[in-house]
Amino acid sequence: MDSSRFTPAQQSYLPIPVDALQIGMFVAELDRPWLDTPFAMQGLLMETPQDLAQMRQYCTFVYIDPHRAAGPLAVRYLAPGNDAPWNAPEVPNLLAHKTSADKEPAASATTTALRAQQNAASTRFEQMKAALSLPDYSRSPSLIQRIFKNFLGTPTGPGTSGQTLGLRIEQDTEKLAQSLELPSHIRLTFHPDLQSVERELHDARRVYAQTRQIVDMLLTDVQEGVPLGLSAVNEVITEMVDSVIRNPDALLWLSRIRKQSAQTYGHSIRVAVYLLALGRYLGFPKEQMQHLGTIGLLLDVGKLRVPRELLEKPGALTTAEFAVIKQHVHLGLQELSTRGTLAEEVERGIAQHHERENGQGYPCGLHTRQISLYGRMAAIADTFAAITSARPYAPAMSPHDGLLALYQWSGSHFHTALVEQFALAIGVFPVGSLVELSSGEVATIIALNKVHRLQPRVLILTGPDKTVLPQPREADLLQQNAAAQEGLRIVRGLSAGAYGLNLRDAHLDQNTVQQKSD
Repeated sequence: MDSSRFTPAQQSYLPIPVDALQIGMFVAELDRPWLDTPFAMQGLLMETPQDLAQMRQYCTFVYIDPHRAAGPLAVRYLAPGNDAPWNAPEVPNLLAHKTSADKEPAASATTTALRAQQNAASTRFEQMKAALSLPDYSRSPSLIQRIFKNFLGTPTGPGTSGQTLGLRIEQDTEKLAQSLELPSHIRLTFHPDLQSVERELHDARRVYAQTRQIVDMLLTDVQEGVPLGLSAVNEVITEMVDSVIRNPDALLWLSRIRKQSAQTYGHSIRVAVYLLALGRYLGFPKEQMQHLGTIGLLLDVGKLRVPRELLEKPGALTTAEFAVIKQHVHLGLQELSTRGTLAEEVERGIAQHHERENGQGYPCGLHTRQISLYGRMAAIADTFAAITSARPYAPAMSPHDGLLALYQWSGSHFHTALVEQFALAIGVFPVGSLVELSSGEVATIIALNKVHRLQPRVLILTGPDKTVLPQPREADLLQQNAAAQEGLRIVRGLSAGAYGLNLRDAHLDQNTVQQKSD
């Protein structure tokens, strides 16, 4: 992972081929999502030959933190006065196999190539953010939204004829379909915002409460062996689809700020909302969005058949324990198959949400086009929901850093074009996420601006010194910046709970915020 997303203490992380790992090294980052491995996200010290063998089983290269090395390596490379131990002359010898000195150049070349690969992914992410900061309307909304804007009579340039616009619409639609490898039966449409986020919140709260109730009921039924009632699931997903079509920001807000556990209803609701937001952004019709919502709510049903102590284990899993975890996909499909018939697209999405583009996922080791569109979308939404939530074995990433991580893993693990569309769909700084402004104040995103995606509406929660304001105040960064020479801008994303802030659903109604200690 590119060092640009690391904290100052992490800048010395070094990518090395996994075969070059030695006992005493501390593995701080992997070449894939931690979720796809049995390792705890806080990192792992290589203490035994078994640790080395297990890491080689799952990874091609890893990132080591020299400052957390142990034993002889710590003595050798972290001696006083050695401020950059991994840049020392003896580093090539460390990276090479001790029994094969002639392999040193290959290890060095591999490290260089890995850095280049990660830098390229980070560059794409920054280019996407730069494009969103431009005032050109065509760069901010979805491609389909731009197409229909043209269709409705707002050309992108003077003197654009209807015939030229028609050709451009056809070409843009075809290009989008090709890049996403869309099945021919999916006919993209346009979903304009039908009402404001504040107005939609009333219905969204009701829908969210119903969804939570249905998912809780499903979980209880599975645990007690009671037949699942999938008709109730279909009904609530229809409500979710309608809400997201009217305005996606309302359910995105609720799914982000509600306290939730990664192992219960909260994760599945988040995945469903992210999938619906992505489907809406791409212009999927309602039937396909219904499939996406169903996949999100049901993809982890099988985890209820997995021992809870394994799901909540704070340290690394053994190979045998991880094999049990991976069975949740099959167990979930088995459970659902006894309760009714799922649409083929839904079944594939659930079955494939842990498959990866490079064939290193599970349970079938599918790769590239063997993975369905719904499986690819579910993999992205599921991973993002997980890494941006606190779990027993890992703290939450900020949504911004979570998206950057997806970019880093795109191509090898996730479909590149879909990752890019996902980032555009939910926003680089999604609704409900915390951000720090150029003033030093901390705010939460309450609505995305459809034209200038990096200048959203925010609710400012603290002063520049991070002291909570008695009364949070709303600010529209787009309007404010248009009226000022140097307006506010977002400096960085923050993880949930930063500075002890506890977001409440009442924000958009009453502008209230409390400290976690309250």
